[in-house]
Amino acid sequence: MLGPSDAGKTTILYRLKDDRLVLPPTTFYTNTEFIPINGMTLEIWDITNFRNVHAMRPHNLWMFYLQHSHGIIYVVDSTEDEPSRKEETKQELWAILNNQGLVNNSPKMPLLVYANKQDISYSMIVAEVRDMLDLESIPSERPWHIQGVSVVTGQGLKEGMDWLTTQLKAEQS
Repeated sequence: MLGPSDAGKTTILYRLKDDRLVLPPTTFYTNTEFIPINGMTLEIWDITNFRNVHAMRPHNLWMFYLQHSHGIIYVVDSTEDEPSRKEETKQELWAILNNQGLVNNSPKMPLLVYANKQDISYSMIVAEVRDMLDLESIPSERPWHIQGVSVVTGQGLKEGMDWLTTQLKAEQS
């Protein structure tokens, strides 16, 4: 699980784990939880935001996590209105998707985008987040899905996990 700072990654992780709202401090390294869902147990790594990764660790460390993963969850703050942060969010996602190690090892790795904070009245709608990230340009062999969510209410989290586990099960067969 990746995404820009303050998008809600850690809060989503604990909402998925315990179905309760936990407002943790900012993640500086990683959190890992095993989450049983839809007959699978997912090991979800909540990887610190990219600014912290670049400041504290080599860039290739988060790529290590991705190269040993079966799916990507990218969390976006739907209330973001600063153009430079929107562009940074898009660039971070495309840096992940275009990384040569990931492309060569897992060109079909599913991508779930959580458009978080949909409960806030001024948030971008899901179609705006899709367009902001240019998701329609993702190569056709990589399955992707964008799901509007509210970590506060839990709305949309299960639907996103349903899509992801369906993709992972299809990959196994």
